[in-house]
Amino acid sequence: MAYTTTFTCDLCKAQAVNDQSFLKAVRVQVSTVYGVNPFQPSNVPVAFWCGPCLVKMGVIHVGNTNLPADKAPATPPTLEEVVRAIVQEEIEAAR
Repeated sequence: MAYTTTFTCDLCKAQAVNDQSFLKAVRVQVSTVYGVNPFQPSNVPVAFWCGPCLVKMGVIHVGNTNLPADKAPATPPTLEEVVRAIVQEEIEAAR
């Protein structure tokens, strides 16, 4: 006798059959500083979301490495480059 398991995303209601990797458990726990032990088990609700919902909600990030050069984010200057630019500005200002 064969069993079929249907997994359903709690957010978008998308379904997958017999694919255990389709859903990921999402848990959000908020605790106060006083009187709550963060290691103490509690009844925190758990939701099961699919991969696209995790990306859409910003829980995980899937980077796109195939960006064109004009769309790629600029790398910030290093500390050495910033210091060199400041020193160069001061030298030119002193002249």
